Amino acid sequence: MAVFRDWLRTLRRASYRGASFFVETDKIKTGRRLVVHEFPLADDPYVEDLGRKANKIDVTAYVAGDNADGAEDALRRACDAGGAATLSLPIISMQAHCEDCSRDFKKDQLGYIAFSLSFVRDGSGAAPFPVAYLGRIIETSVGGIVAALARLFVGSFATLDFADYVHDDAADEIRSIAGQLDSAVRGTTVDVDKAPALLQQIGDFYSDADDLAAVGERADQYDDTTFIAQQSPSAAADIVTRMGDIFTAAAGAIAPDLLEAAVLPLALYVPADNASTTTESGRQSLANVQALRSCLRILALTTLATAIANRTYVDRREAIQARADAAEAFAAELDRISGLADYDVFVAVQTLSGKVADYLSRLITDLAPVVAIEAPRRMPALWWSQRLYGTADRADELVARNGVKHAAFMPHEFEALAD
Repeated sequence: MAVFRDWLRTLRRASYRGASFFVETDKIKTGRRLVVHEFPLADDPYVEDLGRKANKIDVTAYVAGDNADGAEDALRRACDAGGAATLSLPIISMQAHCEDCSRDFKKDQLGYIAFSLSFVRDGSGAAPFPVAYLGRIIETSVGGIVAALARLFVGSFATLDFADYVHDDAADEIRSIAGQLDSAVRGTTVDVDKAPALLQQIGDFYSDADDLAAVGERADQYDDTTFIAQQSPSAAADIVTRMGDIFTAAAGAIAPDLLEAAVLPLALYVPADNASTTTESGRQSLANVQALRSCLRILALTTLATAIANRTYVDRREAIQARADAAEAFAAELDRISGLADYDVFVAVQTLSGKVADYLSRLITDLAPVVAIEAPRRMPALWWSQRLYGTADRADELVARNGVKHAAFMPHEFEALAD
C-alpha cells in the first residue's frame, strides 16, 4: 500500500527575524535581466544578459490566537528593523530584506490579523567589503601616487643651464606654495604640541627655496677645452619629499575633519600663468611652475583621501558632500594630467579617486539621513529627544546641530538625525 506524504507535518513554521506567523500564500519572482536589442532590417534580435534579477517574495500571512496582538507587534517590529534576516517559509528558507509590510485588522475577526509582506532576497553585491577595509585600501593607494609623482617630477623639473630667470621663477613659486601651506595651517586648529614643528617645516621650505630650485647641470669649471659639469646639490626629488613631509606632519597635527577642509583648497590651487613660452627658457620656466603646482595639488589630494578615511561622519549629508567635493577635486586634476610621461600618475590618481568614492558610497549606506522637523510649538530639547528617539540622552545633539541658544526652546523648524 502506497504511503503518501503528510504535508502538514513536513511544512516549516513561517517566521522572519524570529517573529512567527502563518502563511496563506507565498510567491517568489525570479528571472534574468535581459535587454533586447532590435536592429533595423534585421530579423534576429540580440539579447543582452545583464545577470539574475533580484528575487522578490510576496507573502500573504496572518497571526491568530489569544496572543495575536503580541505576535502582530513582534512581526511588525521585525519588518521595521534594517538589514537582512532569516525568512523561513513553509518550503524554503533564505536571507531577505523586508521591503513592505501591510497589516489588516478587522474588528469582526478578533484574534486574527492579516499581513501582506514583500521581501527581497539578500545578495553580496551591495556592500562586499566593510568600511574599515576600504579605508585601509585608501591609505595603501596613497604610497603609489607619491612614488609615481616623484618620478614624473624628476623628469620634468630643471632650472640650471637655462636663463637665470628660470631658476628665479621656480624659487618664487616654491615660496608661493610655502605661503599657501602656511595659510592653510594657520587657518585651522592645530595640535598645540605639534604646531611649532609644523610651522618650522613650512618656514624652512620657504627659506630654502633658492637652493631647492637649483636643479640640473651647468658648466662652471673648465680644463683646457673641456668643462666639468657640476651637478646641483639639490635633486628634484627633494622638493617632492619636503612637500610630502609637510603634508604628513599636517595629517598628524590636525584633526581629520579640519584637515579635510584645510587641504581641499590646495587640491584646487590653479593661479594664472604669466611666464613667456616664446623661448626655450620660457617654456622650461612654465613647465617648472606647472610641475610644482601639480605636485602641491596631488599631494593635497592624497592628504584629502587620508583625512576622509580617518574622519568620523555624523550623518549621511556630510558624507555625500564630502564625496561630491572629492569627486570634483580629483576630476579637475585628472583633466589636467596629460601626456605619455604622466600615465603612471594618471592611473594612480584615478585609482585613488575610485577608492575614495567606493569608501564614501559604502559609508553613506550606514549613516543616518538628516530630516527636517516642523512643529507648531516651541518645545524643550529633552521633550523632542524623547519624542524622536525614545530617550532624553540626545537632547544635547539636537541643541548643537541647530545652534539653539536655550535648550528649553527648540525652534519651530529644525533638523535632526533620523533614528
